[in-house]
Amino acid sequence: MKKCILSIIISVVMILGMLSITAFADDATVTSTKPQNINYDTKTIEVTNADELLWITEYSAASQDENIPTTFQGWTIYFPQDITWPGTEWTPITNFHGKMSGATNEDQSSYITISGLKVTDVASNAAFCGGIEYNESSGAPYFENICISGSTFTATGSYAGAFAGNGYTASFKNCHVFDCEIYANRFVGGIVGTTYGEINGCTVKGTTKSNMTVTAKTDENIAGTGDNAGGIVGLMGEGGAKVIDCDVDNVTIHATRQAGGIAGLANYGNEISGCTVSNAEIKVYLNYNGSFFGRSAAAGGICGQIEPSDSGIITITKNTVGPDVSVSKANGNNNYCGWVLGDATRGTNYSVSGNTYIGTPTIPEVYGAN
Repeated sequence: MKKCILSIIISVVMILGMLSITAFADDATVTSTKPQNINYDTKTIEVTNADELLWITEYSAASQDENIPTTFQGWTIYFPQDITWPGTEWTPITNFHGKMSGATNEDQSSYITISGLKVTDVASNAAFCGGIEYNESSGAPYFENICISGSTFTATGSYAGAFAGNGYTASFKNCHVFDCEIYANRFVGGIVGTTYGEINGCTVKGTTKSNMTVTAKTDENIAGTGDNAGGIVGLMGEGGAKVIDCDVDNVTIHATRQAGGIAGLANYGNEISGCTVSNAEIKVYLNYNGSFFGRSAAAGGICGQIEPSDSGIITITKNTVGPDVSVSKANGNNNYCGWVLGDATRGTNYSVSGNTYIGTPTIPEVYGAN
């Protein structure tokens, strides 16, 4: 009788173990499911889980509802709660031109978190939303109250960022990136690879510097690779892009040529103000004497390089660098680094004022030093 009871107990334990494994496997399986809450009057789609999130990216590649545009232009995708992607390969949302909004409180001090994304199998635009094509009639994409955490975005070519690779006119408010690895051979940013829009009140942060990395790596056969890596944005498009009140903390930012705590490169008409960079390693590797298509390199605590023009002034003001921020460059002629700007030699139509370093900077110059 005792043997019979023991056999029954063992059988029950084995069955429960199998159920647990099956449940775990089910949790890791994502099945595309049309969101239950779609309001055609307010043009709002509520996404509550990974299954519905998968439906969004599949829809962006091939729409199935004539009342919802493929680009989601004019529509809001609303996230009422956190979503965990199971760590499998994520296919970036294609050419998004709508609005994405996470739940928050009245003062916008909270947000929802999307975690576990992995993009490793793309040539370009490794990001949650991939590449956004420019079209005057398509509207500017907008992201707010969202955090992307514990994710990896790798492009073998250009453009990578947690939210978007080539963002064109995309803007971001109260958006955050935590413990992500972001990699491409140029145009790499913590929030977005490149944008002509405004980035306001956003943060990029790591538990350690090695947990939050932004890297632009050289392909020695392609001119211009290894360019434009920034803690917030790789390249700020000309004519009015802004980064305001953003923070970068515990981040490693490496590039061959242009690396900055906030932006790799800022164009004419751009503004970077009220931002903070702390506990960061910012480094460019190009040895100019070794020659890489005749290019120089620049690293800056706030911005790696600026491209001034008479078409509009570049303003870099009231930013804070430090403590524990290192800015360094490879040895070589015409390579530059500074605790605010790296290369400031390409024109004079810029204003740098009211910036502060906390502690003792490794590179004392506000402007780039050769």
